[in-house]
Amino acid sequence: MPQQALPGFRRTVLMLVWATIVVPLIILSVYQIRADYERQLASYERELVHETERLSFLLTQSVQQLMGDLDRIASDGSVIRSLSMPILSPISVQKIEAYLGANPAAETVMLMDKEFFPIEVIPTWALTEDISGYEPYLAQLHQRPAPAPVYSGG
Repeated sequence: MPQQALPGFRRTVLMLVWATIVVPLIILSVYQIRADYERQLASYERELVHETERLSFLLTQSVQQLMGDLDRIASDGSVIRSLSMPILSPISVQKIEAYLGANPAAETVMLMDKEFFPIEVIPTWALTEDISGYEPYLAQLHQRPAPAPVYSGG
């Protein structure tokens, strides 16, 4: 009988040694995996923030370019005089259509009254667009003081 107890004892000691090695190794592995996962998430978040900032900057530049192009169109006397009437002149329509063709980011140009009702829209399919989501922004723009007009020539 003493010989049978000895292999059981060896097996028990071997299991205890493996347990003392494996359990801390598993615990350390779990902590390391969690730390790696959190670092990866932080890296993805930084990449997302940088990409969002980059796209925001590009969008801001594009909108500023579009506004500059519209300002150049509006600096023409025929466009300014036609905007004082309730409809756009044929020259204004041609210039605005050329502007829309050259700037794919701009889909439509709307002439609106003070209540934000579209008086004239180029292209006409945009008359069916719902602009109610833009009304707070338009009201904010309407409340800003207008820039002083710049006239060239004499």
